[in-house]
Amino acid sequence: MNYFKKMLEPFKEEYIVKTIAFLGIMGAFSILLSKFANIKVLPTLNIGFGSVANRVVDFVFGPIVGAIFGGVMDIVKFFLNPGNGPFHFGFTLNAIVASILFGAVVYKKKITILRIFFANLLVKVIVNIGLNTFWLSQLYGKGFFAIIVPRLFSNVVMLGIDTALYFIIFKAISEVANNYLPDSNKKNYEAQ
Repeated sequence: MNYFKKMLEPFKEEYIVKTIAFLGIMGAFSILLSKFANIKVLPTLNIGFGSVANRVVDFVFGPIVGAIFGGVMDIVKFFLNPGNGPFHFGFTLNAIVASILFGAVVYKKKITILRIFFANLLVKVIVNIGLNTFWLSQLYGKGFFAIIVPRLFSNVVMLGIDTALYFIIFKAISEVANNYLPDSNKKNYEAQ
C-alpha cells in the first residue's frame, strides 16, 4: 500500500469513531500534562511533557492526523490557560510542523531507539531550537542568539529523556495493539 494512502487510514469510515474517541482522550491527557507537568525556568525557557500526547497521536495515526491534533490542541490549551503568555500563531505552526516531522519518521515503522531519537532530533533542532527561538525573539524583543544558549541546553537534555520515554510508551502501545486489534491491523503496530 502506498505510504500516503496509509496516512489517510484514520479517516476511513470504519475507523473514524475510534480515531475521534482516542483523540479526545489524548486531548484531555495533553491538557493535564501541559498544566501539571510543566516547569517555567525563564520566560523564554519551558521544560515540560505536554507534547507526549501529541507524539502518541503522531505514532498511532500519522503526520496528517497528528498535525491537525497538534494545531487544534495548541489553540485549545492557550484558551484554557492564557496565563502562559500571549498567543502567537507561530507556536501553533510549530505544533503542526513537529507532528508532521515526527509522524513522518515513526508512523507505521519499526520501533527502534534510533528511529525515535532521529524523529526527536528533527523536532528539537528544526522546531524547538530553530522556530521556537525565532518566535520567542520576536515576541519578547530579545536577540535570537541571546536566548538560544539555554534553549540548546534544555533541548539536549530533553532529547535523551524524550527518546527513552517515547520508546517505552510506543512499545507499550504496540503490545496493547497486538493483543487487542484484529489480526489484519496487528502488522501496523509491530514493535519487532
